[in-house]
Amino acid sequence: MDKQRILVVDDELLIAVFLEETLLDAGYDVTIATGGEGALRAIAAQRCDAIITDIRMPGMNGWDLANRARLDNEHLPVIYVSGDSASDWVSRGVSGSVMIAKPFEGKTLVDALADLLSRVSVDSFPMHKRHAEGLAAQA
Repeated sequence: MDKQRILVVDDELLIAVFLEETLLDAGYDVTIATGGEGALRAIAAQRCDAIITDIRMPGMNGWDLANRARLDNEHLPVIYVSGDSASDWVSRGVSGSVMIAKPFEGKTLVDALADLLSRVSVDSFPMHKRHAEGLAAQA
């Protein structure tokens, strides 16, 4: 069975690398995008089993990214990581998502991700190429 592929989206390279190393150590495949538009292109180009995204980024923010990604895949697991936007999560976050406030330990992220992924079968939300192409065109 293929490893689950996690898309990490953060405009701060040090945080993105920390998240990548944490997830690689936990056995996941990881793709990094430095913004929302790049994340949509990554989703269109390859399978994505979950998104971990910062909220405050130049261009498209994490709230909008998750909403756009969920247009094609309503069950896509989403974890938001933020230092100052946690209070907006209830009103702006996609349903079934998780908010992790920065700073946090890697184990917190891995545990939250494993829990989200266990609730959703990857086969229950295949990425359809025609929708993926539409997402990429919107980016």
